Amino acid sequence: MAFRCAKCGKPLLSEQGLCMSCRESPVLHHTDTVFPMFTYRLWWKKLLFEWKMHDRRNLSPLFARFFAKGLSLLEVDEKNTVIVPVPPRPGKKREKGWDQMGELSSYLSSVYGYSVLPLLKRHGRGQQKKKGREERLSSVGTLYGKSDCAGRILSIWARRSKSGNLPENAVIVDDVITTGATVENCAAVLKELGIRKVSVLSLLIVD
Repeated sequence: MAFRCAKCGKPLLSEQGLCMSCRESPVLHHTDTVFPMFTYRLWWKKLLFEWKMHDRRNLSPLFARFFAKGLSLLEVDEKNTVIVPVPPRPGKKREKGWDQMGELSSYLSSVYGYSVLPLLKRHGRGQQKKKGREERLSSVGTLYGKSDCAGRILSIWARRSKSGNLPENAVIVDDVITTGATVENCAAVLKELGIRKVSVLSLLIVD
């Protein structure tokens, strides 16, 4: 997407830099930038539906390839950046038999060599897609927290890094962004863990 908001990533029409929503009623306070690769339309919408609802796991390598391309466009410092998938709601993996973002992240790690850390966990079993905009936004600060082993994972990462420090950058990966409430929740937790810059890479964005 050539012209997009520097903050939320949504397509720009006549504005420059920031969209009107981010100027007048910003949602993203802890999220530094959002980079969506495509808009939630046409065949992309169909592909995502097939992947998530019809368990078309053969699409996972394709989506992982797009995410790897997106990470290269972000020009992240791989030695000082970690990839953090948005965690599923409790019980989803047991119900579905797999976690879409978890599987995609495993490809980013095993095939493309990125450092993927499960630093987040989801509270509550409600589905965000069934909530309206205001209800989604009201959940900021309550829906996600650090995973039970987040501190230990970061300590191990720091010991293995040459600097001995925590990663400076994190890239949250998610499939689709609507209001931005989910990624803002996640970014706030990562900032509390001591990560300085949090970006978001998503496959799709609802414009």
